[in-house]
Amino acid sequence: MRDTVETLCAWTEDSLVQAEVVGIREQTDGVLLQTTAGFWHCQQVVVCAGLSTPALVAPLGIDLPLRITCHARPTFRAVAESRWPCLQDLSGHWGEHAYGSIAEPGLYALGLRRRSELPVKRGEQLTADADLRQLTARTREYVARALPGLDPDPVSVRICFTTRIPGTHDGFWVRRSERVTVIAGHNLFKFAPALGQLLAKAVVEGGAPEEQVVVPQAALLTDQLGVYVFVAEDGKAAIRRIKTAGSSGENIVVTDGLCGGEQVIVEGLQALRAGVAVRAAPATPALNQG
Repeated sequence: MRDTVETLCAWTEDSLVQAEVVGIREQTDGVLLQTTAGFWHCQQVVVCAGLSTPALVAPLGIDLPLRITCHARPTFRAVAESRWPCLQDLSGHWGEHAYGSIAEPGLYALGLRRRSELPVKRGEQLTADADLRQLTARTREYVARALPGLDPDPVSVRICFTTRIPGTHDGFWVRRSERVTVIAGHNLFKFAPALGQLLAKAVVEGGAPEEQVVVPQAALLTDQLGVYVFVAEDGKAAIRRIKTAGSSGENIVVTDGLCGGEQVIVEGLQALRAGVAVRAAPATPALNQG
């Protein structure tokens, strides 16, 4: 990923302008951007500004009712040289569900997956410091129990913000006015191949992309009749037969069988059967634009 970003930056170095966009205005002959480096007149604009996206595009009449949360992701020092792999611990054996990856040589970043996202009010970027400290303490305790190769005292803590589509885990929205294409969602890097193509097409051709339904690859099951997923209906698991067409990162595009509002179950599939009661809050397939 880092090599790809560095290569793209090298290709576009002469065209990149490092400035903050503070305002967008559509005009009859294009789009006017107000930035900290001055005003820029453009024919087409793509907005992907994370937390700032809803406020930037609201004056254009584009509403993005995103669910904004934050969480703590501490970084720990390795006590011995080792080739640390990426971590996805969903066992619960050590008291938490956790994920992790190398932050830089000798340092490992970890986050918790359950009861770890703190709500943030729209228009704000503040949450209770005590809650963030508690998340950090839980992560530290997990490291002490589960990962003896790491020093359990974190060297730093990153506060990460997420902008999720309500009812989904990983997914994105694309909204469009006449000359502005807006993208918002969570874990957008997972959709990089499909996302890059549709945004380039939207800007160059000026066409509004079509909606698509995507689900995590982990939710897909197969049998003699084909591909299916489990969805939660009235508190019970139900089978939905689907047709797919291509992948986007860790997600699969669904062309038939789901409409984008179902709750798709992604965990505990091995022992799951139709009609079994389910209590967990599964992921909802997201409506993509592509």
